[in-house]
Amino acid sequence: MTNTSIAPDTRTRSRKIPVADRDLLWRLSAFRCSYPNCQKELYRKGEAGDRHANIGEMAHIFAHSKNGPRPNPDGFSEDTNKYENLILLCREHHTIVDVQTNKYTVKQLQHMKLDHERWVADRLATEDFNSADLESIIRWLSNNSELPPGDFLLIPPRHKISKNGFSAGIQKHLNVGFPRTHEVKTYVMHRASLEPDFEARLLNAMLTQYHDYKKTSISSNHLFVDMVQFACGNSRDHVKWLAGIVLVVYFFERCEIFEK
Repeated sequence: MTNTSIAPDTRTRSRKIPVADRDLLWRLSAFRCSYPNCQKELYRKGEAGDRHANIGEMAHIFAHSKNGPRPNPDGFSEDTNKYENLILLCREHHTIVDVQTNKYTVKQLQHMKLDHERWVADRLATEDFNSADLESIIRWLSNNSELPPGDFLLIPPRHKISKNGFSAGIQKHLNVGFPRTHEVKTYVMHRASLEPDFEARLLNAMLTQYHDYKKTSISSNHLFVDMVQFACGNSRDHVKWLAGIVLVVYFFERCEIFEK
């Protein structure tokens, strides 16, 4: 199994923003502009054979160069191109924040990004997903197991969260998923009554993908997003993303992933 990035090609690609950081930024921003009260969708699905259109721009919070808006007093570093220093904006608001730098300071943009990611997580918490979508994902996972059943020595979810040092944004996504895992459990228990090894196949499919991603993932935050992308089939659909979160959180509780 391989990791297929959902990160779009944009004009910032030449600045060598790592794919993992682009994926994390776009996913936690829900493909929407982070500017207050904008939330413009920055992804347009192609129809009739057309390509998908990504119209968002990844703005640097500290400038990419010493001559750019909001230069870093400590100078340029590779961290400038990491998720922590990026904010997703539409073209209009990217221009505004880079021109009006007295108003849009580093601190202001950091707060803007955090507020937007909280808005995304709060919206997910009130969203509902189609049970048929959830069931189709579970069926697909159950047919892609590559490991034999095993014994799992689990640590409590709260300890996993602490040990992995998840960002506030990721913790919000985890908190969205925990109350919904009973929906996965109900379906899995029903299928297990017909197929006794059904849950083991699911667990093993998730473990296979987890260990594959873990070889190249640079942080627990990136790994979580990779796993949710896998669980939702790399869909950009908001509802399917929610279903993917719930599935990953279910596995987070049930098997050896994020067991640092």
